[in-house]
Amino acid sequence: MQQAQSNNPANSTSPTNPTVRLEPISESVIVPQPWYRRIFGPVTRTDTVWKLSVVALLIVGVFIGNSMKNPQTTVTKAAAGNAKVSIYPHESKLPLEKSFQLWITTDQPVSSADITLTFDPKAIQISREVIPGVNTSYSVQFTSWTQANKTGALEFHVKPGTTNNPIAPGTMQFGTFYFNKTKGTSSTFTTIAVNTEKTTVANQDSIPFTVSTTDTSITLSP
Repeated sequence: MQQAQSNNPANSTSPTNPTVRLEPISESVIVPQPWYRRIFGPVTRTDTVWKLSVVALLIVGVFIGNSMKNPQTTVTKAAAGNAKVSIYPHESKLPLEKSFQLWITTDQPVSSADITLTFDPKAIQISREVIPGVNTSYSVQFTSWTQANKTGALEFHVKPGTTNNPIAPGTMQFGTFYFNKTKGTSSTFTTIAVNTEKTTVANQDSIPFTVSTTDTSITLSP
């Protein structure tokens, strides 16, 4: 007698169904970094510095290129001329009173001249009033001899004469002055010098001359 086959699915043989396990996925939170960390962070620091260096070199190159295309021009105003201021004689001895002259030689017309002579009043003294140079083309003003003996500075201020025309170039004498040895001095040597910092010669446009000077050396004899 044959056994009847059961139609119950529970009793049937079937492939094993796989078991699917669902696990939760952890969430990653991305926090944005500040801009300075993105630039100077340890990972990109070398690369960033290199890029910045290239940019700096490009900027410098553009600046140099523009400078070469548009060079700056420095304009230096030329001197009005040359003037030589001299004290004559250049050497002297002073056991007694001696005379000296102030001379100037120019190669261009002059509209003004301010000349200061310096000396040591403890060694020598101006012994009388200054005698101005005689010339109708210019007038001379000067420090009084008593004031000069106090300060050790003899100033000459020269300007055009009555015609008010610039003084013609050439050699001119602006004044004569007398020196004597100061009583009781122990000095054996001294000078009469042109103070270049306080000496100017200019033309009618107030452009200064290039000034050269010659001083006087004096030996003080007993």
